Amino acid sequence: MITRQESTLRIAGPVNLDTMGEMLGEARRLMTADVEVLDVGDVTEADSSLIALLLDLTRSAQAVGRSLVITRPTPGLASLARLYGLEALLLPAV
Repeated sequence: MITRQESTLRIAGPVNLDTMGEMLGEARRLMTADVEVLDVGDVTEADSSLIALLLDLTRSAQAVGRSLVITRPTPGLASLARLYGLEALLLPAV
């Protein structure tokens, strides 16, 4: 599930192959120019689909000259980012 509160998109629940299509559509629909933060602290289960989702949103923002900050990364996300060599892009502050 993805919800928006002011400038934050909150990603919650499982993010995997089964949920990815719906989550990506929901995130793109909620993504507006004033979104600055992606909060992933409530993700309960993740595979590489979470990386794909975050890359899509980050690259979309960069394409229009904006940047996003990913907050509350879970240990699983940090591990996946390291595995794929994406720490600097997805988790620069961690």
